[in-house]
Amino acid sequence: MLTPLTETGGECEIESVSMVEDLGELNEAPPNSIVILGREASAEAFSYRFDMGLRLALHRQVSAIVVTAPSALGPSARAIAERMDIGLLSATSNGDLAALAIAIDREIVGGADAALARAAAARRAIDAAEVQKATPEVVAERASEALGVAVEIREPEEHDLYVSLAVGGEDESYLVAPRQEDASGNAAVGLILEIAAAAINRMAAEARRVEELPVLSRSELLSEILQSPPGRESELRDRARSVGLLIDGWHTVVHVEFENLLAAARQEEAAALELAQTLRRVALQSLHAAGGEWHDARIGHALIIVHMKRTDPGPRGGRTVASSVEQAIQRLRSRVPELMLHCGIGSAHAGYPGLLASAAEARAALAAARTTSRPNTAVEFDTVGLRRMLIEWYSVGTAREAVATLLAPLDKLGRRRSEVAIRTLGAYLDNHCSLSQTAKALHLHRNSVTYRLERIFKVLDVDPDDPDERLLLQLACRARSLR
Repeated sequence: MLTPLTETGGECEIESVSMVEDLGELNEAPPNSIVILGREASAEAFSYRFDMGLRLALHRQVSAIVVTAPSALGPSARAIAERMDIGLLSATSNGDLAALAIAIDREIVGGADAALARAAAARRAIDAAEVQKATPEVVAERASEALGVAVEIREPEEHDLYVSLAVGGEDESYLVAPRQEDASGNAAVGLILEIAAAAINRMAAEARRVEELPVLSRSELLSEILQSPPGRESELRDRARSVGLLIDGWHTVVHVEFENLLAAARQEEAAALELAQTLRRVALQSLHAAGGEWHDARIGHALIIVHMKRTDPGPRGGRTVASSVEQAIQRLRSRVPELMLHCGIGSAHAGYPGLLASAAEARAALAAARTTSRPNTAVEFDTVGLRRMLIEWYSVGTAREAVATLLAPLDKLGRRRSEVAIRTLGAYLDNHCSLSQTAKALHLHRNSVTYRLERIFKVLDVDPDDPDERLLLQLACRARSLR
């Protein structure tokens, strides 16, 4: 059943057996124990995380580790294990890990047949409860009946045995049982706690998946609507109605961008992505708690949240939304104190065109929050003055055509070069054509700004000394930033 993978290690006395599903959980393994790695943890046996896990195991004085994917072990892992005097063993990858744990525990405790029999009965009861999709409380109750020990979902006390559950949202939740008088009883109860917790977590994950499917569908559709080119309004409106979105109601769009996710996640891309998902979930939880219908959309790294209402929210509707968003921002920052974000809120508008209009206003308010240095606060479009007039001007077809024609030579340079050119030109015009102030605003050398502007004006073929042409260029650059 078990095959040694190292020539040395695991010589000390083994007092208990435990299972872990994540290598980081080795930091909580009991001393003098043999640890069985679950499928996911064993799958990482080839990675640097396994080497780190061995160091955690040494710190916890673990005697031996059992893996189910021995072929993935590299020579460095074996060498580290031998140097640390930790035994490495392999188990059949398609075996029953719970049965393996019980068998190992039987060898540890000798003739503790009664405790093992109760553990086996508890495991069968847990399996049956999972098939029936029972609640966490019922799973704990079934385990209690079979073990003859009170298994509860509560905060652990000083001498309790416990494992963490992943069903409590932001608040931690635990599956708890009292510590037993003998080692065999503790081993059996501890193992059953882990098996029960794994079953509860699997059922919770499946329930979340089923619950979130329609939410994800609406989120993806909103993202598609907000990014769709003209001409698909009828199709997208019908799809929105079919998934239950109040597309014909009144919409207020909130646009949030996190400015330092990577720094908050300690410069790890995967951790930053996970943090963004957590922040999205926390923000929506806060907004739903405030009342009303809220939906999210994802465009790049931005978080777009839409408040939908069947009827006109009235003149105070925007302030109500802003107040709810402010509370959500405070909750996000209490979760991640170093977080910095910018947030813009559009006005309430009706119907499909109103959703797009509010989204454009939210982007303008977001830009105003950045340019006026107002991080971590909700900036409403109604408060941004000239930008509102600019939005209204740019919504006119002739104005959009004029901007497109004027900036067309820069657009032909390609997306990246065009964006750089328009940003440089806009900064130059916003800073009253001062080269030094433009260089400071763009964090560039004055000579670099001069070189860029010479090329820009040559491509545009306009007179930079003509005040009318400068004004139109400035309006065009400002309008382009609203896209």
